Amino acid sequence: MKHTFYFIISILTSTCLYHGCGDDPVKSGGGNNNIADTSILRTDEFGNILYGDTTDWCYNNPPPGFSFFPAYPNPCTGIIYARFYIPADDTIKLYIKESSGTEHVYVNSYLMAGTYTYTIKDTINEFRNTYQRLYITSKLYQQSAYCRFYGDIRFAE
Repeated sequence: MKHTFYFIISILTSTCLYHGCGDDPVKSGGGNNNIADTSILRTDEFGNILYGDTTDWCYNNPPPGFSFFPAYPNPCTGIIYARFYIPADDTIKLYIKESSGTEHVYVNSYLMAGTYTYTIKDTINEFRNTYQRLYITSKLYQQSAYCRFYGDIRFAE
């Protein structure tokens, strides 16, 4: 019995040394969505915040302020939803800007005050297995240290 106990402990120890047993989040790679990824603000399919980078987006702005809510679900598999609130009529631009400088514009128009949700589809898998940054601009409102007009998105496989 004593030898069995030592055998089990040695297996657990070697497994932890090889695979890791800590609670430290690690940046995910590939398409594994089960690994903690703190470089994005993770959200579920309903827009609920799960955990991650809370320095992006503009979702804690008290009403009636401008709000740019975290995209959901994040990470996504090709379809993600972007939601924002503008308290007054405004000209809004919502876009992804790639490192090459290419912009993928989803909204660039004058909108009436209200809450908007836009569907962003990666129909040709251009963003598959990448991280992208979603930006929003406003003619009336400016970002601040507590209200960022961008957020990181992970497009999984």
